Amino acid sequence: ARFERHLPDTVCDVGPGEGTYAKLFRPVHKGGWWTAVEVHKPNVAKYKLRSTKTRTMYDEIHVEDVRNSAEHMFHRDLVILGDVL
Repeated sequence: ARFERHLPDTVCDVGPGEGTYAKLFRPVHKGGWWTAVEVHKPNVAKYKLRSTKTRTMYDEIHVEDVRNSAEHMFHRDLVILGDVL
């Protein structure tokens, strides 16, 4: 409900795993730009995290440890750290 009220234009999902948040929220607001930071490269293909013509997931994916990510990655309307320990 809060997501629908605010409709962030830029989102950074840290540790997207299966892409749960993109699957839940992108249908609500199709115009946003979604970035994922995933430390485990095999997850990108395994969970089909890249957007395609027929599947909307993440517009941009960085395979790296978030502790080493550039600061600009977090200048987003919404930063999600769902199940990151």
